[in-house]
Amino acid sequence: MAVQYLETSHEGRQWASRVVIPAARPANPTGVFTHQLVHRASSFEGIMHGSATPVAQHFSLSVELPHQHSGFAGTPGPGLFHDTHLPVEALHRSALFVAHRYFRVPADRPAVFSRTAFEVSALAPWRRNGATAHLTMDLMLRPFDVTHGVPHGLECESTLSIEGTVCGTATARMEFSARGAGGGGSGIELLEASRRTAFLLAARLGGFSVGSCVLSRWNARFEGSAAPGLPLHCAASSGELRRDAHGRPALPVALVFSQGPRHIGTVEVVVLQDC
Repeated sequence: MAVQYLETSHEGRQWASRVVIPAARPANPTGVFTHQLVHRASSFEGIMHGSATPVAQHFSLSVELPHQHSGFAGTPGPGLFHDTHLPVEALHRSALFVAHRYFRVPADRPAVFSRTAFEVSALAPWRRNGATAHLTMDLMLRPFDVTHGVPHGLECESTLSIEGTVCGTATARMEFSARGAGGGGSGIELLEASRRTAFLLAARLGGFSVGSCVLSRWNARFEGSAAPGLPLHCAASSGELRRDAHGRPALPVALVFSQGPRHIGTVEVVVLQDC
């Protein structure tokens, strides 16, 4: 993942440096993407020293959404909408980078996203029109449980806009552990597993057409980490079919992930059919 990184003051003057940030893991399931992260520093000292005090920090994140969506791991995916995986993955990676770069969290301290949520507030900007689109994320990161100037976690809040139109929100809670706990339970893989399972359930129970479906809401809470290479079980159940404010059918789905006797987490989604 190549990232163009800039620091800026509130007055808009830029002290620019270009940094290439390595991918969070060897395999990138969402494909290669480039984004620009701008730190809106609250002090000149924070800009000059490249570090922040353990207080809330504001960033702007810019991502180019490709005009084609190849789907998860290169397999065919929904083509009517921009991939909602990208802002979630960009939020996760940016939060991890900020934790190390600005909040002095040791790089060898395991990071786990115990909660992640995404919601579409306006559907029209997410529709593809055959060209690339510009996604911006107004990002706020707030440290919590600070010890000796180093937080044990970050609360992340973001407002999403595509081509200047506000169209959603994304939030996450990232926690750091001194123990060797892994972070596999909250990866982008579970977002894709949630989407596929929810789309299948909506098609079977509600007669939805998968090709015109989108996850308008995704709310995940994780209690453990999935061990790599082992089967992951998902139990899914649906709520009552309803319609959104524009009359489009929407189906709430609850998914419970487990691995053997271990409970991994619960994901609540809403499948919306664009018709």
